Amino acid sequence: MRISERLLWRYIDGNLTNEEKALVENRIKCNPSVREAYNKLVEFHQTFQDFFAQSPSKLAPQQRSKDAQSEVEDPQEDLAKKLMFQQVRKGTFSPSSQRRN
Repeated sequence: MRISERLLWRYIDGNLTNEEKALVENRIKCNPSVREAYNKLVEFHQTFQDFFAQSPSKLAPQQRSKDAQSEVEDPQEDLAKKLMFQQVRKGTFSPSSQRRN
């Protein structure tokens, strides 16, 4: 069975059955190309979380609450997500260049 990027993302997110989880863990351990892909996705995931954890909201607290309920996203954040995903897919993503000081 080929390990897809989608399956790796599900593994990172903790959304696999025990069987799937064991399979992915075995492939990560035994297959260098799967391990490399997994490590890149983990780096991207962490950088992505760090990036948005550092982005202060421009909204007042009551507006943030309303937006959280309706899941409205900031267009700039959405663009940043798309750009990072494109870089990961092209293999040009570099987590160190994405971090803010």
